[in-house]
Amino acid sequence: NVERWNLIHFLQSRYNSQNNKPLSLIEKIISKSINSPISLQMNDSIWKEALPTPIRIIPVRARKNPINRLSVQSLHNESKIAFRMQWEDPTPDSILKNRYVDQSAIQFAIGGYDIKDSPFYGMGEKEKPVNIWHWKADARQEIIQNIELEQKSFKKASSPITGMFLNPFNESPVEEINSRGIGTLTVQSLKDQQVEGRGYWQNGRWSVIFIRD
Repeated sequence: NVERWNLIHFLQSRYNSQNNKPLSLIEKIISKSINSPISLQMNDSIWKEALPTPIRIIPVRARKNPINRLSVQSLHNESKIAFRMQWEDPTPDSILKNRYVDQSAIQFAIGGYDIKDSPFYGMGEKEKPVNIWHWKADARQEIIQNIELEQKSFKKASSPITGMFLNPFNESPVEEINSRGIGTLTVQSLKDQQVEGRGYWQNGRWSVIFIRD
């Protein structure tokens, strides 16, 4: 564990943070209790009730133009809990472009671990399994182009790209996975897939909603 944290601190020291304004320290993401139904509608007015929590992200390896922050909100009623993640991204990357697709995930510890003794953030540990909600931009996603991008897209193709093709091997954009460390990811069976999700990209911004009973 000491060597792992030394590696993390080294990576953080190598990260250029000169242009990143520090975010205020927020200890918890607060899930707002509401009486209204919760759905996958991205612009539902219920999200105005949820406090957005800014989270700073540091890549673990060098990459061009990394995403360095996102915002998380959460709501729950008597039957469901939902999370909405939002981040700036100038272009939506899908399987259409023959590259890594845009993705996001939420990891939950299976068990009542204290934050100081929580499972490793990179997919858990052998004795500390985790449950992961994984979204990726290659199925049932809605892409709403702004005028400028539509014009650029129109010049390159016969018609603007207004959506993404459906991956025939995974009709849902969200899958529920269990893990006991890197290399042990196991997708839950179809009948055990409890998480719903959807992603929207509009004018340089991704919004992704996860919902579960």
